Amino acid sequence: TASRVLRTVHHALIADTPVAVRVEERAGERVLVVTRCNEQLAKAIKRQGAVVVTDANGELHAPILRKVVGYEPPLHHFAAVDGAPIQRTMLRCPSATRTSWLRKGGLEVTEGFVAAIEALFAWAAEEPSSKRLGVITLLPIEMALRAARGEQVDRVWEPLDDARVRLGPIVQAWQGELVWGHYGGVRGMNSMADVDCLATLGDPWPNLGLVKSDIAFLGLTQAWEQRVEAMCKAELEQAHGRLRAVHRTRPGRALHIGNVMPSGSGWRLDRVETRDAIAPRKRSDISAPEFCTIVAELGGVVSAAALAGVTRQCMAKYVTGSWPVPAEVRRELMSWWCP
Repeated sequence: TASRVLRTVHHALIADTPVAVRVEERAGERVLVVTRCNEQLAKAIKRQGAVVVTDANGELHAPILRKVVGYEPPLHHFAAVDGAPIQRTMLRCPSATRTSWLRKGGLEVTEGFVAAIEALFAWAAEEPSSKRLGVITLLPIEMALRAARGEQVDRVWEPLDDARVRLGPIVQAWQGELVWGHYGGVRGMNSMADVDCLATLGDPWPNLGLVKSDIAFLGLTQAWEQRVEAMCKAELEQAHGRLRAVHRTRPGRALHIGNVMPSGSGWRLDRVETRDAIAPRKRSDISAPEFCTIVAELGGVVSAAALAGVTRQCMAKYVTGSWPVPAEVRRELMSWWCP
């Protein structure tokens, strides 16, 4: 660690390109934040002769190029036309953020999150011919969904029992193939080029502190809120770029569940089907003692779970009061119960 710190400070002092340095407080400690352009990128841009940089998010990164070369480089926009028809859908979900879905770096399986997962797979199943589904989301959520699917997940992401129990029936009901990805790790990925449909789940908002450091380094006059949103849109555009729409020869579908529309010519508002916000499943207003009585008279947890179409683990959580009882579970059990 000491060596890396020394190397960072040393490079900041001798760098040929501008460097911004500031001190901020993180977790009660003072931290030195050094912001500079990638060294290899700077060397490539400043080579002798003409240089052409192609970038799907060129407008976002243009200030970085300007900072390196010291002048305003010419910027040209070209719309990328889909090679085959792509049906794009935006499903509004107010809770689709890190702060709502993640706690201490791990997934919190709320009713709203379960509703979003149900909506994702319901959308995928709207086209019966869809057999391969690509899902790109936040890394902890990817790990939770993999676990719910029954895949082996690195122990660093444990415990995932909650995700396995509550999301397992939803994820495993998908009979086709699932291809996974996460924000920040999709550039250059080609494994989703031939999926039938691709869904992004949640808005990938960047770290606000780092964005403010970038703005100070680049000398931008725009409000940090604008750049944060632009970076979120750009990450979504990169994710949906895994569909390789320009090179496709057969139709495909794309979905985003969140609040921010991906950037890119294909995601213009007049070309996208926008659906209403996802609402969490309604909870039952049944009291805990009353529910326990119903379960007992129906033969216990195992029997009640089979009648309601849920797992034994879920029914046990409802009985103990760890989870609220969904309205549909209450209705199903009431249809079997004869007081």
